[in-house]
Amino acid sequence: MSPVLLSTRDHGFVREQMPVSSQFNYVVCLVQLGDKSVLLDATDKFLPIGMLPERCLNGNGFVVSKDGFRWVSLQPTTKTKTIYSTDLKLAESGELSGSLKVDMTGYNSADARRLFLTKGEKDYLKTFTEGHSWSLPKSEFQNVNEIQLPFKETHEIVINEHITDAGNTIYLSPFILTKVDENPFKQEKRNYPVDFGHATDEMYLAKITIPEGYAVDELPKSKMLLLPENGAKYIYNVAQTGNTINITSSLSINKSIFTQIEYPNLREFYSQIVAKHAEQIVLKKK
Repeated sequence: MSPVLLSTRDHGFVREQMPVSSQFNYVVCLVQLGDKSVLLDATDKFLPIGMLPERCLNGNGFVVSKDGFRWVSLQPTTKTKTIYSTDLKLAESGELSGSLKVDMTGYNSADARRLFLTKGEKDYLKTFTEGHSWSLPKSEFQNVNEIQLPFKETHEIVINEHITDAGNTIYLSPFILTKVDENPFKQEKRNYPVDFGHATDEMYLAKITIPEGYAVDELPKSKMLLLPENGAKYIYNVAQTGNTINITSSLSINKSIFTQIEYPNLREFYSQIVAKHAEQIVLKKK
């Protein structure tokens, strides 16, 4: 076991070419388990072995041992991922009802588990539905205490806020979750890197059954966005089969830091996601 010196995210970057003690403000452990090196920190009971607190994800750590020193990546080996799956039926009245499943791994799983176990199911659901006029008649949770496993939740859901009814025309946004309403990067120029902390995947799968007597008049177009060197990727697919519409929205941030030079592309990337998420499904009465 060897100590690993690091600088937390609020302490600034380490200059690896000339490391001095003042650059470091935190210590974790590096343990060799067979042929695998594992970083350990015991300050967060909701994080599984091999995942450091997010405050530690700041470049590389400085390993100190009797054999010398070296640098080691502080990034987790498992990607943080959340998958939202909905199976919804639209009534002519405008009510959407059906099921919602959420499957989380990595830091999203740890955050959800922490909230659930510290606040309880009631407050967890209150936070989950905050800002929405949703009814959740039934909810189930899996792997609540198994921190090495994904945190999963399943809900029966009724939504009465999601459509615009204009006579014989219904306007429906396919996103009940994950919708990007505005670009988080508003400034045209940036003097510092954008630090996401870690790589993430977010996928939204929506199956929507439209009511009898209505036909699809307009659907959003499928689209793919890709940043240079696969830094980030967005895929939006739409398909219709009979009276069922299937939407797939997948956002992957594949690296933690984007430089100032990469910032304009990242900003435009999110601008196009915002525009795509604003598009609606248009239904007309036959």
